[in-house]
Amino acid sequence: MSKRIALMAALVALSMSAFAQEEEPRRPLVQPEVPVSELVSQLRSADWRTREAAQKELLARGAQALEELRVALEDENFEVRYRAKLVFESAGAKARAMKLLGYLVGEEAAGKALEEIRKKIKRPIVRLTSPKPGVRAALARELAGSGLNGALPLVVHLLGDGDAGVQNAALQALNSFESETRRKLLLGAAQKGELLLKCRALLALGRLQEVEAIDEIAKHLESETLYVRLAAVESLDFMRDRKTGVHLARAFTDKYERVRWNAADAFTRVKCRAVVGPLIDALKAGTGQIMSEDELKELTRVLVPAGFRILTGEEARMKKYAPKALAFQTGMRYGEDAGKWRQWWKENKETWNKYKKVKDEIPARK
Repeated sequence: MSKRIALMAALVALSMSAFAQEEEPRRPLVQPEVPVSELVSQLRSADWRTREAAQKELLARGAQALEELRVALEDENFEVRYRAKLVFESAGAKARAMKLLGYLVGEEAAGKALEEIRKKIKRPIVRLTSPKPGVRAALARELAGSGLNGALPLVVHLLGDGDAGVQNAALQALNSFESETRRKLLLGAAQKGELLLKCRALLALGRLQEVEAIDEIAKHLESETLYVRLAAVESLDFMRDRKTGVHLARAFTDKYERVRWNAADAFTRVKCRAVVGPLIDALKAGTGQIMSEDELKELTRVLVPAGFRILTGEEARMKKYAPKALAFQTGMRYGEDAGKWRQWWKENKETWNKYKKVKDEIPARK
């Protein structure tokens, strides 16, 4: 018994001695002054703790690490590619969120606004890029209930999510924000944002029925980019407001065939007396051009992630939508018979135009 007690005492003394002589706290494996390129190299380290520390530091660096990370995304090592992808998506989401916040509160106040969000919502940027749709949808609902206007840009980001459930959650969340603030942010994003963000913002304005923004949305019909013009048509189509008719009539004379298709489709739902004559002319002209496979792929790449529908293949025929639009506008049912429509228009054009002066409502495009 005495030997056991002596042995236990010796062990206790040894552990106390080791505790007393413990070395100084370990220095961090990654120092703040380390260049981003070196941090990316440390993702390839044989030591797991070094790789972990490098990933955390790259996350902290945010947008400034994006360019260097592009190389790591193509690395031959799977773990390096995986870690780089996690950092890239998170840092990219943060950069976009900061940009959106800048539209709302100014660039200088954006960082402070993001910190306010973090006080109420745990890990918002990480959850923004979660691979699980349920996590992203839950984040949209939390952002809506946060009571912070600064949370609005993150909701706009989620509106362009590839998952329909997340998109719907984001759209519902947008309704919880004050209309004027929401409209200001979305118009700013549509004006200054990158291509997908422009499309997402225009889509949101239409879905939220922001009628006060109709004239601003219509300005994007003059965009140099086909996708933005299509997005503006789609947004105006959502409004179902009489004021949108004249703007959509302008789109019906667009130089891009794709825009004219979408405008014709919109006139199966939006009233505009000014478009009857052009619709009959379009029906007389024939089917129009069908989208090539390469063009379809490019449209799908840009517009589908933004949440827009696109008219393709056999559906994208002017001959299909013009009769439907004419029937909706006039109440007449002549189908695809261009001769009967021309005869009806010859007999009714003067009366139709007297009812409402529309001669100058469709300005010619430059």
